Amino acid sequence: MNLSGLAVLTLLPVMVGPLPAPVPTLHVVICSDLGNRTIEIPIPVDKPHQPEPCWAKACHASCSRKQIAREQ
Repeated sequence: MNLSGLAVLTLLPVMVGPLPAPVPTLHVVICSDLGNRTIEIPIPVDKPHQPEPCWAKACHASCSRKQIAREQ
């Protein structure tokens, strides 16, 4: 095996990328006269809450800054 083949094998995980995350499921066993049956129910995953974007003008438009007295 030459050096380029070794380089391709080394970079193979980078080329493939991350594998998809497994979806969490709930396994429910149902007993019936025909035997036990298993049902898989996917559990929805909530996305983390992200705050609303802050507008640059609104953040710095308040009048709560200290006023300088010009008479001094």
